[in-house]
Amino acid sequence: RARKHASNVAFRTATTAHTYQQLLDRSAVLAAELLGEASDLKEARVALLVAPGPEYVAAQWAIWRAGGIKVPICLSATEPEWEYSLTDSGASAVLGDAPTAAKIAPLCAKLGVRVVNLDSVTSPPAKLLPEVSPERRAMILYTSGTTSKPKGVVTTHANIQAQIESL
Repeated sequence: RARKHASNVAFRTATTAHTYQQLLDRSAVLAAELLGEASDLKEARVALLVAPGPEYVAAQWAIWRAGGIKVPICLSATEPEWEYSLTDSGASAVLGDAPTAAKIAPLCAKLGVRVVNLDSVTSPPAKLLPEVSPERRAMILYTSGTTSKPKGVVTTHANIQAQIESL
């Protein structure tokens, strides 16, 4: 749907506006970085640790466009909470902006999880992105953990689409 509204403003901040096309372009660059030599992440889990805004959306789309499963992790979580989310989900990478990537990098080094600093990703060569069917898994959200350890709840692209359409 973003392509149908490519020239429309998707985000407006106090200083800039971002169109849907800009988000699509940025997500393609980030998806290519995530893929590296692979042609499809094949539902690899990728944790997302980015402040709200246009870069968050571009990073989320990048994970999906590369064929990965997004695992959002809380910016204000403690290191043990991050470690639990990363290990429980089996995350293979973390996407973060410069401040968050630097903050989580020591933990990722300990766990053997790749860290991608979004601020250092510019324009890799154009790459063909995989076709992702609605039946594929899209996201793992964690419950609050008020009664025991948080549980990962998996949702598909079709589930997300249905939620959007119902709104």
